[in-house]
Amino acid sequence: MTQDISTILMTAQLRRKERAEHLPTTDHCTVALLQVVERLRELGWQAAEYAPRNRSFNAVVLGGSGVHRCMWIGGTTGGWFLEDDHDWWPARIVVWKEISEVVA
Repeated sequence: MTQDISTILMTAQLRRKERAEHLPTTDHCTVALLQVVERLRELGWQAAEYAPRNRSFNAVVLGGSGVHRCMWIGGTTGGWFLEDDHDWWPARIVVWKEISEVVA
C-alpha cells in the first residue's frame, strides 16, 4: 500500500513538473486554453452560451475528465449540471454537442 501511495505521489510531482515546463506562464496557459476551445469548435462542438436549457446534451466542462451529460436545472435562477454516477454536479460548460452526435 505504501508503495502505491509513493508511486502516485511521484507521478503527480512528475506531471506537475511537466506542466510547468510546457506552460511556464499565465500567457502560455491562456493561449493553450483558447487553442483547445478553438479546436473543439472545429470538431463540431458549439459555444457554451448556445447550450439548450430544455434538454440534456454532451458537454466538455472545466475541471471535468472528459465528455459529460449536462443539463440546465433550476429555472431562471438555475445553472448547468453534469451527470456522474447517477448524481448531478454543478458544471462550467466550455463547449457542447447534441447527445445524438457521435463523440470521439
